[in-house]
Amino acid sequence: MSAQTSETPRLSAALWYASLGWSVVPVHKVIVSAGGVTACSCPAGAACTSKGKHPAVAWTQYQRKAATVEQIRAWFTGHFASYGVGIITGAVSGFVVVDVDEGPGKAGGDTLNDLQFLNGDLPHTVIARTGGGGKHIFLLHPRDVWIATGRNVLGPGVDVRGDGGFIVAAPSLHESGRYYLWDDAAHPNNTPIVAAPAWVIEMAEAPPPDPTGQRAPQEGQSTGTGEIVRDSWGKVIDGRERFMVGIICGCIATLARETGFLPTAEAVVAEAWPTYERGVRARGVSLDADNRGIALMRQRVPHFLRRAETGKWKLKPQGEPTGALPFDPETGEILPPPPRPKAAVKEPTAILTMRELDALPAPQWLIEGLIPEKSLIVPFGAPKSGKTFIVLSFCLHVAGDKEWFGHAVRAGGVVYIAGEGTGGLSLRLRAMRQSYGIDVGAPLWIIPKAVNFRLDGEVDGLISLVRKTVGDTPLRVVVIDTLARAMPGADENSAQEVGLVIAGCDKVRDELGCAVIPIHHSGKDVARGARGTSALRGAWDTALEITSAASGKRVTMTVVDQKEAEAGQRLVFRMDTIAVGIGRTSLVPVLDETPEESEGSKEHRRPEPGGQAGMMLRTLRDLMAGPDAAILPPFSDLPSGDVRGLSVLIWRRAVYEKMPTVEADARRQAFGRGLQTLMQRNLINVKDPWVWLC
Repeated sequence: MSAQTSETPRLSAALWYASLGWSVVPVHKVIVSAGGVTACSCPAGAACTSKGKHPAVAWTQYQRKAATVEQIRAWFTGHFASYGVGIITGAVSGFVVVDVDEGPGKAGGDTLNDLQFLNGDLPHTVIARTGGGGKHIFLLHPRDVWIATGRNVLGPGVDVRGDGGFIVAAPSLHESGRYYLWDDAAHPNNTPIVAAPAWVIEMAEAPPPDPTGQRAPQEGQSTGTGEIVRDSWGKVIDGRERFMVGIICGCIATLARETGFLPTAEAVVAEAWPTYERGVRARGVSLDADNRGIALMRQRVPHFLRRAETGKWKLKPQGEPTGALPFDPETGEILPPPPRPKAAVKEPTAILTMRELDALPAPQWLIEGLIPEKSLIVPFGAPKSGKTFIVLSFCLHVAGDKEWFGHAVRAGGVVYIAGEGTGGLSLRLRAMRQSYGIDVGAPLWIIPKAVNFRLDGEVDGLISLVRKTVGDTPLRVVVIDTLARAMPGADENSAQEVGLVIAGCDKVRDELGCAVIPIHHSGKDVARGARGTSALRGAWDTALEITSAASGKRVTMTVVDQKEAEAGQRLVFRMDTIAVGIGRTSLVPVLDETPEESEGSKEHRRPEPGGQAGMMLRTLRDLMAGPDAAILPPFSDLPSGDVRGLSVLIWRRAVYEKMPTVEADARRQAFGRGLQTLMQRNLINVKDPWVWLC
């Protein structure tokens, strides 16, 4: 992205998108009147049904060839300087977008879950968050086919923006007052756009337009909507695979409810095939010749049984859904389930007297007095509280065989599972190595993607990989960043599902002889501690709460639970900014031994304003803690680092709601005076369209 300070955020973004090979156009902007009424900059004004969502220029030519850099500069430094940024989708930009409408009353999220359940999950790719609360999922254009653009192409609430389509992109303003933003964990800076799965292409593919611009469905070709189409006899002729999957899932659920056991694949095929065969019609010689016959069904059934067995499909039968359903393949009869076998007798591995127990060696410390060796340690805190920085800090000291701020360490290898991606991790590690004097050859290894700790196969694969990698180096720590990434699709409030993750952590700890550290988040109510089920609290050996001051420059680590020693120890860190290379910086935790009161002491505390300005500041702080705030985009005229900002429009609306009896003009003047007061006291900064706390 260009770093010229004269560039507006919109121009910077447009030029960056163009540098990626994307076709960019300006889009109409949302205008808010003094009375809070929204309108579009197009001639329709307040009557526009798509405010801020359609191109502001004739854009047909840019569906074939992207605008030049000169044209983009002319647009966004001239009449369209304050307009939004749009990107034309399809072959011209090299990607298509799955547009998911999410939020109250919107079916997009549920439809996407159903689609992934039926066809397989979408890959990890670039994602943008829309101002309306939905998301844009970017997938590579297949190039050799025409991808339809339209509403509900993949199902209710799931649109496709393909050839001839376009999307609104960051930092454009939505009618809701929110901005379009890139997903931090799936940003184009650190995430590649990946190929579209075959099922997406199959559902979205359409005939290309004829010279008149009209598209006509061809005989025997998919409608592209994923809908089930029947002929005049009621037979399914299109959407047969979707029809098949529906019957398969219905049979599995019915059999499981009736018996309390998951059925065998043979039982499902025997139950589902006659119903399916009666309801469909072959287009060619036979259903199998169309690849829509019994061979496909036998391929599909085990997939859904595996999803049910692993909990990805949450069946709720009467009884426990485990084991296999007794089934007679000759008669087709379902036999009564056999009595469950009694568990085999298994004696404990050892039995100790109290004298033998007293003779066992005392637990050793990984970090003296703070973190025990070979244990389950859970650091948790709010987003952006500094959790990762603190964990990386003591891991580097363990790998580098150096005391951690006066606490002796047990030196050895560290494996860091970067489940949230490696974006920014290299910079953080480089800054810390430079600051702490840790050699780049220290035994710290990075696994650049998540491991699913609910699946034994992935845990066993992790153990095997680590053993081969570390060799003779004594392994001390395996870090899981984060716990949520280690249990994709699972419910953190489910004791059963979190229990599977804990079992995976225990297996890693026992077989590799190391401490396991899953980084976790606090809940919405920070005072209640770690998020999710209490099963995690019962399993951890040590819990570390990480909190940060409002300034973000001081981070406190508190041992809130400790099974092997007294809890309550606290360390306060100063987050120093360290230069790493030219124009790049990162934060490094350094022990802060100054009195904690110094940051908020009367000598250093700025006086809080009263009246209108005080109300505005309190309102802003409340909004900053909510979902409408976001990390400021990386533009040259905005602060760098993880600084959270808010739309001025959202702030103003919230302030106006607290002044319901005030006239519109007086309300606007009061807001302007309060804004000036807060800026003069260096309590806030404003750069249209953003506001952030100093």
